[in-house]
Amino acid sequence: MSMSMFPSMNDTAMPAVDNTLLVEATRRWPVAATALFACALVLIVQAVFKSDPFANIPMVGAEYGGQESRRKKFVNGEAKNLYLDGYKKAG
Repeated sequence: MSMSMFPSMNDTAMPAVDNTLLVEATRRWPVAATALFACALVLIVQAVFKSDPFANIPMVGAEYGGQESRRKKFVNGEAKNLYLDGYKKAG
């Protein structure tokens, strides 16, 4: 018998410092992978089907044309009318 082994230990005994955590992790990795996949899938689905918060804001002055024509109306003194139109659409 060599001096490097304990007297009561044989070849089939477990080492003094066992790796129980590693063994349990290798047994349960399919469950952990499935849970991680499910969480990722839920986050992706939420991001895809999330409604646009700006979709319900009314567009004021769309009947005047593009952004430049609305700006001209605003600068030429029609700002109050644009404001009132937006107030009527929102209310």
